[in-house]
Amino acid sequence: MKRLLTGKSLAVLAALAIIGSATVAAADRRGDDRRWHNRCPHMQGIQLTDEQIQKLNEERAKFHSITQDVRQQLHEKELFLRAEFAKKNPDAAAAASIQKEISELNSKMDQMRLEHRLEMKKIDPALGSGGHRWGDNRECRNGKQYHRFH
Repeated sequence: MKRLLTGKSLAVLAALAIIGSATVAAADRRGDDRRWHNRCPHMQGIQLTDEQIQKLNEERAKFHSITQDVRQQLHEKELFLRAEFAKKNPDAAAAASIQKEISELNSKMDQMRLEHRLEMKKIDPALGSGGHRWGDNRECRNGKQYHRFH
């Protein structure tokens, strides 16, 4: 009887722990654009007005929109390169050509990212000056994974 009661108690506690952790995880990913900057280490200690947050959100959306094609092309080329390497006898010239295209797309993305960061700094010059590199922290993106792009 005691063993049965202990087993049921453990099952109930495990279920409560799972429900509780799921609730906490869902609350952290609620998509609240008003507070995304509070989770970014490169934004720590920066006090933003509602107007600045709105401008930052608009700039982030604009950057995401204008880089969408480049990010898609980059993803596609990376898959092509992976497929080339998956072959029993990969074609060295084809792999080199694909890698060159990937490098060019990465360079283009780097330029676009630089322009984006400069626009963000126009909104608040203190952005990115917390000693952290831009784009290193996934928590800045409301849980979305954009590869290495910020």
